[in-house]
Amino acid sequence: MKNYFKGSVGILILAVTLLYVQTSHAQSNWFWQQPLPAGNSLKDVKFVNHQTGYAVGDVGTIVKSTNGGSNWFTLNNPKKSQLWGIDFAPGNANVLIAVGDSGLILRTSNAGESWNVIQFQAGVIYEDVDFVNSTTGYVVGSGGRIFKTTNAGANWFQQTSPTGANFLCVNFFDENFGAIGGTTRLLLTTNAGTTWVVQNLTFFPFTQVSGISAIDSATVIGVVNNNGGTMLKTTNRGQDWIEEPMGIPYQDLVRDLSFSGKNNGTIVCDLGMIVRTTNAGASWILDSTFYQYFQRSYGIDLLRGVHMVDTSLTYISGGGGSIYRSTNSGQNWTILSGGYFDLHGSYFVNSNTGWCVGEEGTLQKTTNGGSNWSFYPQITREVLWDVMFPGPSTGYISGDSGVILKTTNAGTNWFFLSSGTRINLFDIFFINNETGFCGGGFTSDPDPGVGIIMKTVNGGNNWETVFYYTDSGWVNALHFFDENTGIACFDRGIRRTTNGGLNWLIVGTGSTGRGLDMSFPNSQTGYTSGGSNTFYKTTNSGLSWLGYSTGNPGVVIQTIHFINSLKGFAAGPYGEILYTENGGLNWTINKGLSENYIASIYFSDSINGTMTGIFGTILKTTNGGISYIDNEAKQVPEDFQLHQNYPNPFNPTTTIRFSLKRSAEIKIVLSNILGKQVRVLTDKFTAAGDHKLLLKSAGLSTGVYFCSLIANGSVAQTIKLLLIK
Repeated sequence: MKNYFKGSVGILILAVTLLYVQTSHAQSNWFWQQPLPAGNSLKDVKFVNHQTGYAVGDVGTIVKSTNGGSNWFTLNNPKKSQLWGIDFAPGNANVLIAVGDSGLILRTSNAGESWNVIQFQAGVIYEDVDFVNSTTGYVVGSGGRIFKTTNAGANWFQQTSPTGANFLCVNFFDENFGAIGGTTRLLLTTNAGTTWVVQNLTFFPFTQVSGISAIDSATVIGVVNNNGGTMLKTTNRGQDWIEEPMGIPYQDLVRDLSFSGKNNGTIVCDLGMIVRTTNAGASWILDSTFYQYFQRSYGIDLLRGVHMVDTSLTYISGGGGSIYRSTNSGQNWTILSGGYFDLHGSYFVNSNTGWCVGEEGTLQKTTNGGSNWSFYPQITREVLWDVMFPGPSTGYISGDSGVILKTTNAGTNWFFLSSGTRINLFDIFFINNETGFCGGGFTSDPDPGVGIIMKTVNGGNNWETVFYYTDSGWVNALHFFDENTGIACFDRGIRRTTNGGLNWLIVGTGSTGRGLDMSFPNSQTGYTSGGSNTFYKTTNSGLSWLGYSTGNPGVVIQTIHFINSLKGFAAGPYGEILYTENGGLNWTINKGLSENYIASIYFSDSINGTMTGIFGTILKTTNGGISYIDNEAKQVPEDFQLHQNYPNPFNPTTTIRFSLKRSAEIKIVLSNILGKQVRVLTDKFTAAGDHKLLLKSAGLSTGVYFCSLIANGSVAQTIKLLLIK
């Protein structure tokens, strides 16, 4: 049982020194303030020696360190495609290859100062790259593609593949002996890839090999995601294989494997588990302490890439631009970059002074527009959802388990108020220093959830429950025009009060959908986000609402903020930033900065805006955020893509999005952890474009599920879903 704190607690601001140079962004659109140099997920990391390293990831991010990871800076990438892998040519540390979506192969011959596009092919994904020596390397990817170079990546030629399975990882021990892992397939070669042999592993069906290492001239170790992670190993070039369960929690997917020498190996998993061996896989050590000490986000993708530079020095990359280092064979870890908790709400009293709140009681403050952010010492481990200042000195914060915090000295000190409830409070709104409201709720499966609204008229000293309903869904957002008239957004519709919250009525046509966030730039015009690509608008103070589409199918709107009645922004769980200048009639999309979940948007004036989100994301604009708009947003997707479901974990419903480059026979199936098909979500000829499906949890038990998109009979992509009832 968590402790419930009540009373006054003084808090001193803990200053944090950033390890990056903050450059001017006067002419930019949205730019990173936290994490720095960028908070995008880093899918792979490689160090060419003890000092110089690189990491690559979402939206073409490439970062570099020249001092052992203590500092990182971004490198210019001519393409914004997601990057999955990077490697260097041994003996020539200036030559590196990075690979990713859209068939992208990037090459640098000057240690990252500039990158040349070697290949760029729509509909193809390259997942991994491995160099054998200074001239010879391999790239693998979707559709069974294998490419080889013999001139340090200047040119690549395709090798013959015996299968069309999607390949995820490749590793060579020497010029001749290597291995490839992928979806349902593991391949070996003993002649430098002239021939590749699919290994007979029918005794152990698996979904995918996520990591592979050829550790000597006859031994290969692969790791698959079956029943919590299983090792496949051969010591005689594939004549015999053994399979050994590793005890990894079944919901924690293996993401990468790296060996230093024959004996020492490290595995990383997307929810934070690290697994190590010191005897060539004869036994494995599960290290859950990393998760306990470094878990900062409650999404997936905590850890993605690992590189053992030697038996002592190891680097790990992951979500939110995080990079970790161990100098004692994984016994201890240090955060070098990223590692922030998820952020939810933000509020600025002027263009310089603002606050952000989030997971594990995270509370941050800036006094210079976000150029620097300070952390308050943790006084609660409850999630803090929202923050608001009705005056320059008086502020309030709401959170889980009924937590309400207050300051009367501009945030120098915060103290707990007694809300009288243990219900989660997602939003807080004060009309003045004394009169305010809190809204929240909790899930009550199979019902949509319970909603609650509480009111105070004496600065939070006492709270009264003015609304409690079991079929409304929880309250996501509140806005009041005065002490009597206000609007509340619920999971099931929009409600309005005219008597200070004593009664709440569902209002207007089109207001029965979800309301996730709300923005009123003036007393007449208001907007709410609808949770898909829809939003709702009122022009009469919320008496009636009409639903609209953004015109961007597949783009989910989580949060919305309007600067005036015409100009506004919206964002959601996949990092897209939507912008309108005509009251929502048309929206333009910007997808070139991040793929992180955006939870809130706040503008202190017409040009200074802040976005907060997962992994401690803080994005900033100082020019109204309207430049560098993505002109390719309306184009048809470049591949058969199955996007991560949202929300995840989920209950009782979740949305599954998929994008098609061209029309095709599409089948989307749901399987349980054992690989048994439990549901067919769609099975028909489907037109090109963006599509979405609603998955309901009815009839499904708590656990991990896999959702696969099958295009024209071939599995194109699989995602993991977690149902928690």
